[in-house]
Amino acid sequence: MVASALQLAARALVRTLLALATQYAVVLDLNRYSSEVVLLAAYRRLLTKTHPDKGGRKEDVVKLQAAKEDWDKALPHFSSLEPYATAVGDSRQCICF
Repeated sequence: MVASALQLAARALVRTLLALATQYAVVLDLNRYSSEVVLLAAYRRLLTKTHPDKGGRKEDVVKLQAAKEDWDKALPHFSSLEPYATAVGDSRQCICF
């Protein structure tokens, strides 16, 4: 079975998150099937640990941000929500009524 670009980007993000979590002794409960919400929460949690102002290394932050940017690019964009989402501040935000 061929993986989509989103699946490949999510797997790369999970690999990066888990590798850095081990290095910084952070426990993360996620896998390649984790939801977008779980991945984003793990990213934010790990970003606070790896940040140079918090004792982390700049190289680790760059690696983490690059993996997240690749994942962000692979996320589907909702063109019908584009004007409203841009006003809110995030073009990938799903607005449900």
